[in-house]
Order: sequence, then C-alpha cells, then structure tokens
Amino acid sequence: MKVKEKKWELKQLILKEDKKNPLPDEALAEILRLPRCEVTMLRQELGIPDSRERRKPLLLKSIKNILQTNPHLSERKITQALREEGFRISRSTVSLLLKEINNLEEGSPSPILPTPIHPGLSFTHFIGYEGSLKPAIEKAKAAILYPPHGLHTLLIGPTGVGKSELALAMYNFAVESGRLSPGAPFVTFNCADYAHNPQLLVSQLFGYVKGAFTGAEKNKSGLIEKAHGGILFLDEIHRLPPEGQEILFQVIDKGKFRRLGETEYEHEIKVLLIGATTENIHSYLLSAFKRRIPMIIELPSLAQRPLSERLALIKAFFLREAEVINLPFEIKPEVFYAFLFYDCPGNIGQLASDIKTCCASAYLRYISGVNKTIKITYYELPQVVKEGLKKLSTLETDLEELDITETVVLPSRLKEKTTPSPEVYQGTREIYDYIENRFQELLSQGLSVNDINQQITKEIELKFSSWAKWVTKRKTALSEDELKKLASPEIIDICQKLIRIAQQELGPLDPHILIALSLHIEEALKRRASLKLKADFSLAHIKEKYPLEYEVARKLAVYFQEISGTALPPEEIGFLTLYLQIFKEKRPEQGKKVGILVLSHGQVAPAMAEVANNLLGVCHAKGLVALQEDSQVFLEKLAQTIREIDEGKGVLVLADTQALGEMAQVAGLRAGVPVKNIIPATTMLTIEATRRALLPEMDLEKLASSLSSPNLVLEQPPAILTVCLTGQGGAMLLKREIKNRLPEIERAIEIIPISYLGETPFEARLKEIRQKRRVVAIMGTIDPQIKDIPFIPAFSLTRSELNVKLSPLTKKEIGLDEAMHEDLIYLWQGEVNKPQAIELLFQGLREWGAVLPEFLTDVLKRELLSPAILLPQVAIPHGSPENVLKPAIAIAISQIPIEWGEGQMVKIICMLALTVDNAHLVLKLRHKLEKQAIFNRLLHAPTAKAVKEVLTSDQSI
Repeated sequence: MKVKEKKWELKQLILKEDKKNPLPDEALAEILRLPRCEVTMLRQELGIPDSRERRKPLLLKSIKNILQTNPHLSERKITQALREEGFRISRSTVSLLLKEINNLEEGSPSPILPTPIHPGLSFTHFIGYEGSLKPAIEKAKAAILYPPHGLHTLLIGPTGVGKSELALAMYNFAVESGRLSPGAPFVTFNCADYAHNPQLLVSQLFGYVKGAFTGAEKNKSGLIEKAHGGILFLDEIHRLPPEGQEILFQVIDKGKFRRLGETEYEHEIKVLLIGATTENIHSYLLSAFKRRIPMIIELPSLAQRPLSERLALIKAFFLREAEVINLPFEIKPEVFYAFLFYDCPGNIGQLASDIKTCCASAYLRYISGVNKTIKITYYELPQVVKEGLKKLSTLETDLEELDITETVVLPSRLKEKTTPSPEVYQGTREIYDYIENRFQELLSQGLSVNDINQQITKEIELKFSSWAKWVTKRKTALSEDELKKLASPEIIDICQKLIRIAQQELGPLDPHILIALSLHIEEALKRRASLKLKADFSLAHIKEKYPLEYEVARKLAVYFQEISGTALPPEEIGFLTLYLQIFKEKRPEQGKKVGILVLSHGQVAPAMAEVANNLLGVCHAKGLVALQEDSQVFLEKLAQTIREIDEGKGVLVLADTQALGEMAQVAGLRAGVPVKNIIPATTMLTIEATRRALLPEMDLEKLASSLSSPNLVLEQPPAILTVCLTGQGGAMLLKREIKNRLPEIERAIEIIPISYLGETPFEARLKEIRQKRRVVAIMGTIDPQIKDIPFIPAFSLTRSELNVKLSPLTKKEIGLDEAMHEDLIYLWQGEVNKPQAIELLFQGLREWGAVLPEFLTDVLKRELLSPAILLPQVAIPHGSPENVLKPAIAIAISQIPIEWGEGQMVKIICMLALTVDNAHLVLKLRHKLEKQAIFNRLLHAPTAKAVKEVLTSDQSI
C-alpha cells in the first residue's frame, strides 16, 4: 500500500469516527495494521490533531452548556452528565478542562492545555507507553504537572534503558502542557565528562568569577544559568562531587546559588532539575541531596520488558536504518528471534547498535553485488546475537503468539509479508510466474514433461499448504470489512456460495478458506489476460491424487462461469482442488507424529535414519546430508525438508555438530515449524527418538525433554524378549531359532525368553528386565501390545528379513584406540606440502587394507571443494564411506605448519577412513583436540606410541 493510499484510509477512518470518542493513534494503528509511530507520523503530515485535541472543542462546548444550566455542579456531577451524553471521560480530564475554561474567561494568556507544539515528541511515541513504561511515564507526567513548578526528578536504571530520551520527553510534555513556554531551554550536562576534575565540573555547571582559580581571567556563567526558566538534565549525576551536590541544595531549597569563588552575591534561578544515574543512589549521592529529590523514577531493563515491546523496538530500529539508507530491507524470521532472545546487557542502546551493525553487513553484501537486494539473514547477524537462537530449544514461550514472519522494511513504512515461507505466496501472478520459470529450469535439466509436471505439482502443493498454514495461524482473522479492502464484494459473495456448495459434498471446511479463495480468484480475474501458461504444464496429477476434491472443484468452476459469465482457466480447477483439500476441516488425527530429522556432514545421517526405520518397521525418520554447497542454499533446502516432514506436531532434529543444530533452528523459523535440537546424533539415539515419536500422545516438547533427560540411559545392554502364551517352551524354541539364523547376534544382544501367562505377571517381569536391560524388540506368537517396544511376529520372517530387523543392533561401536594404529601415525620434522601429506597418509591407509584406491580421488575432490578443517591447526581430509574397507585413522604431526587452503595453517592432519557407523569417532577426536593441553602434548610427543596414548587416554586434561 502506498503512502498516499495509507493517508487516504487514515483520513476516512477519522472522518467516520465517533466525534465524542475519537480513535487514538493506537486504535488507528491496529485497524490499519501499521506501527503506531507511522500512524502518528501520517496524521501529523495530514495536519490532523491527536484524538484528545479533536474532541476538545466538542467537550468544551458540552461543559459550557451543562454549566449554563447549573453553574454550581461539582466535577463529579459534570463528569456524570458528560458520560450520559456519550463521552468516555475521566474526572481528572474534566478537572483540567474546567481550569482551562476558567483561565480563558479570566483572560489568562497561558491556558494549561494549549494545542501541542510537538505532539510526536512527547510520551506517546515511546514503545511501551501503555505497557511496561506506563508507571514511569505516569510519574514523569506527575513530576511535570505538580504545582507550582513541578518536582525535581531522578531517573534510575541501567545503561541504555532510555533515561535521556525520557528526560527530553518530559521537557516536551512540559511545553505541551503549558508548564514551560515554547522557547524554554533544555540544557543537558554529563557529569562524567569532567569527573576527573571535580573543580572543573563544578565551574562548568555553576560558573565562576574572575580569580576563583588559576586561569579564571574573567567572570563566566554556568550551564545552570542557561537553563533558567527551563530544565537542566544532569546525566550520570552520581559523578557530581559532594561540593556540587551541596550547591544544588541552595538551588532546590531557595532558588539561589553562587558561582565558584563568589562569597556574597547570590544569583536567583528558576529551573527544574532532572538527574539520571546507573548507580545505587544510596552509595553515591548525599543523604541530604536525595531527600531533596522527591520524585524517583526507575526504568526497566530490556530483559524486564515483555517480548512484544522488544519486538516492536527491533522493528522500529530496522525501520530507522531503512530510512537512513533509503532502501528496503528483507528480513528473515530468524533475525527477529535472534534479536529477541540474545543477551543484551547494554539494553536499548546496545540493541540499536547491534541492529545497525547487522544492517551495515547486509548493505556491504548488497553494494558489492553479492545480493541483489538488502537481505538480512542469519549470516549477517553479529556472533553475540546469533547466541540468542540457542535459547529457542529451551524456551517455554509460545513463539506463535509473537506472530513473526518474513518481513520487508521500507523507508517510511513497515509491512509484513503474507507468508512465513521464504518463497512468499504473493497471489496468482507469482504462482504462474513460478510455474513458468520452474518448468523451463527443469526442462533445461533434461526432465520429461510428465516428470516436470509431477515435480511442480508437488512443489505447488507445498506452497499452497504453507499459505494455508499461515492463514489459519493468524492471531486475528480478517473481518468481512477488512477482506473487502483486498477483494471485491462480488467476488467474496460468489466465493461464499462456492464454499456452501463444496461443503454439501465434502463436509465442513475451515472458515479461513474464504480469505484464501477470495484473494486467489480476485488476482486470477485481474490478470486472466496474461495468465495463460506458455509452458506445457498440467495439474492432472492433482486429479489423480484428490479425485473427489477435483470433481467438486470442476463443478465449482462451472457454477462460477454461470453466475459471473467468466470462465476460469483449466489450471484453476487444479488450484481449487488444492484449496478444498487443504482447508477440509479435519478432526484431531491420532496418527500425527513428531517428525524426526537426522543431520550430518557425511552420509551418516541417512544411514542412521534407515537403521531406525528398518528396526521399527516404519518410514518415519529422515536423514539429510549437509553437502559442500552454499550455506544459504542448504538453509533453504533444510527449511523445505522440515516443512515436508512436519505433520503438525513439529520436528526433532538430531545433529552431529552444534553448527548444524543451530542451522536447523534457523531453518525451522523460516519454515514456520517448531523445531527442537539434540546434539550429537547417534544411531541408538535415533532409534530411541523414532520409537518415542511413534507414540500417539507424544509431543515435541515432551520428546525433546525425555531424550535430553540426564536419566536417559541408552547404553544399557540391549535385549530381545521372546514370548510365548504359556510356559517358556515356545519362547526357548524361538530363541534357538534366532541363534541359528543369526549366530552372531547373541554376542551383541541378550535374548530373554519369558511367558506371557506365567506365575509372575508379564508387565511386572518386563518392568524388572527393563531396569537392567534396554529392550529393543519383542518377538513371539502373541503381540503383548507394549506401545514403546516394536513387535516382530515369530517365524514370519526369513533370515534376510530378520537380518534387516536385528543386525543393526549387533554392531558394536569401536573406540579411538581400535581405529588408531601406531603404523598409521607419522611424526614429520621436515617440510611437507598438502598434496604430499594427503598422498603419504593415503598410502599408509591403503597398505593397512583400510581403503580402496578410489578413496584418494574422493579425498582430493572434497579438498578442492572446501578444505576440511576441524579446528584451528587441525585438518581432517576424508573420503566417502563407500570406499572404506575397515575403519582407521591416519595421523601426522608436522613441526612445520602446512598451508591447507584459504589461509589456514595446520600442524595436525587426521585422515579419516570411516564407515557410516563410526561418525562418533569424529566427535571424540574433536573433543580431544580442542583441549589446548592435549594439542600441545601431541606436538611434543616423541613417538607414535606416545601420540596414541595421548589421544586414547581416558584421563581428563
């Protein structure tokens, strides 16, 4: 919406408002969905007074009419009479108006409530004016209005909470209310500027006479005299020395003071003092001075203010930076969350500074050509701000309450986009543009038209689903009047009829479908002349997937043409089908589960997910590999994956590194899906997480909490129970059958035969076993219906099927001592370059029989893409697990640093030949090498044996 249109809407609202109770800026902002500060600015540009001033003439007229009828009525009676006339008014406001009427009748040139001179600079522009700052602002107003000349005030609070801004607002309020004349001075003085020289500080503040001290060659007035008739603001007043405080006693008590060096003459002064301090006033200010400051106002820190106010501050600061640069910003959701939750000890001042730094970084990428627009993402955030995202997994706050979406900040206005997705749904034109561009892109990749249609149909369905999810999650639904501003009444009326017809065949539809359908058809009709797709695109797959909804949509298209005289393009039937399917009102589904996503830098994640799925007989966990690609591209891919696997209960991410966990948190925010992280991921943890996610009552919070609990024991010895109905004969027979089919399994898993109907109840026996064993499966002729343990029917599996189910559990994780061999540890004294180092370590692994010849090519390819640096001065060249015959680690300690790429110098090189089951070794290795003491011991190790002892010793350093 353009500024001109906003002004027109604002003017119309004010013209139609109740004149007795005009709409304040807060209410106007809510109706127009704009920040309050922007509404105030627009109103001022239109020359429209605030709500108080707009109704003032009508109020004064009514009061005069009431007094003419009965001039002796009390304030209470007048207030009551005004309320009966329809005014919403307080007795205190009536009191002020009565005084103004009296002053005007007496010819007073200075009424108490004149037309505001700077209405935008008083308290109403403060974020939190009606919230956390309300008590402080009420006190500030009282301090200014208190007769006869106001109350001297002390503002206290930590650095950066806005004490200086509040002092200035008090001055503006004093001018607005007529307590000070428009030209009254507002003088500020920071006592810390001269704290090193108390005498100079006092002379600056109060002035001095000639000869008062060395260098005082003439009389000089002080700042307090310049503040005569106005306000003197003393910042960091705790730095004022005792002698300065004592001079202020005279100013406060008698309105008089002496300049430095004066002994007889006293200067008369009329000034209101406002002091500010970050310190404990009881420790830094004289008791006699404190007693003379009657009004003490404490401002809350940023941490004490509600998140809604902090979010408003963040948006306001981004808006301010957009105004400075005069260019729009595109801000991703994770940016707002990071600024909301990071530790900000410098309060509002630091928040503004960190946002400026963030904008500067984004602006640099823009002017250097990296980005075509100014995009503010996770990667532009200062590191201290990124830390805020780590708190998300432990927060109990309902993030949906904040209603954060991707946002565009434009100079002079702030407007939120209409979807939480990075691929923002902007109406029919963008959907068609997307189809056209995507079709050509896939065509150029050699895909057939049929495959392209299948792929784009899937992507379009996800876009519609994201759009629908945003619409239904809105805190406040659009009213019919608000909807009419976006779509014509005729279209809304037709859509209401279409929905009623659809409900006759499909049952109840979510009420939000009216918004989505009206906007879509409105845009489709506006652009129908240019919307014909050039690409050979078809939504036929939608018809196959949702035949019932498609048939209903076809009937709706026919009906639409009958009542509107306009035919919808064939593609629109597919779109209508998607809307009907997505907005079908579903009863709570018992089948919805928490999604499980495993993330890793290598092929470990898909393998872990596959093991868990095979064991539990499901297809629920998903693995994703963080490839060597642009981080922004991977972030979007990760967000898309999270959207796809979310069933409405959120996604639990198991990541092998902290960095991937943080990236998953950011991707979740972009996807609009709740995400919790657990680090590091292991095979057993993936199995347990997937098993628990299958439980119908499990939610994301409970799942993450249960797997993060210190009481969680995944290292208990695993066991399989074989169960028969009576006795133990059948169970024993089943145990022997398993041993015969998989003889290696008993070395890894204990097989325990038990009876379902034995002397000891089955549940009691199971509970007893689980105290000492981790029961990973139950096999038998009867399913005991234990919901958190998978059941495998007896004798129904072939050897190969049994192997798929149970062999993952027979694998024992090896330790560093088993992967390291003294023959694979090298101590280099001379100079070695990177290619030589890689070749030498590979040859060692090859001779040991650990890798295939292709391993070397794979390592070199990966290093060309991106040097594998684990830690400063530590490189970990590695190849694909498919070229590894057995796990091993070759290590070189070089006394001369080796250039490893991108300016990185390394002294320790660990070539990793690991299978998908040995990802834990990388974490153990990093845990050892990140300790400086171990790193130093390795550099000075005299032998290969000593190197191995340092890395495999369990002693903590």
